[in-house]
Amino acid sequence: MMRAGILFLSVMLLSFGCAGNDDLSKGGNTGNLENEIEYDLAGEVDENQGVSLTGTKWKLAGFANITNGIIKTPEPDSENHYWIIFNDDNTLSGKSSTNELVGNYEANYKAETIRITNLGGTKIGELLDGELFVKNLQSVYYFFVQKTSLQLYYSETDYLLFDDYSHETE
Repeated sequence: MMRAGILFLSVMLLSFGCAGNDDLSKGGNTGNLENEIEYDLAGEVDENQGVSLTGTKWKLAGFANITNGIIKTPEPDSENHYWIIFNDDNTLSGKSSTNELVGNYEANYKAETIRITNLGGTKIGELLDGELFVKNLQSVYYFFVQKTSLQLYYSETDYLLFDDYSHETE
C-alpha cells in the first residue's frame, strides 16, 4: 500500500511539475515510472535492463522530498564525498563527509526493501550534512533503482537520491 502511495505521489509530482529548484535536474528521471525495473522470479534484476543495486558506485545527488519536489544538494559538495557501493556479498562501502563507511545490507529485490546494518567506519567528526547522511542511511527501508539513479527511502516522503558514478574516477 505504501509503495503504491509513493508511486502515485511520484506520478503526481511529474504531472504537475516541481517547485522551481534547479537541483532537480541532477536527479535524472526521478519517479519516472516508464523506467521502473522489472525483476525475474528469483528477485534478480532483468539482465536486459543492465541496472543493478550492486556493483555500481552511487554518488549522492541530494536529499529529496516528494511532497514539495525539492532536492537539497549535500554539503560539502565534492566528488570525494557521499557515495556508496553495494557489493554482491551483502556488504557495502562508502564515504560520508569525512569518514570511510562499511557495513552490511539485506535487500529484497521483489519487494524493493532494504535494510542497512552494522554501519560503521572511521570516527572523524562529520562536516555539514555528514551526520544527516549517515543517520538517513541507517533508517533506509525501501529502494527504487532506475537506469542511472537510485532512491533510498528513509520515510514515506523523503529519500536519498543517488546518481550512477561508476564511470567517474576518484
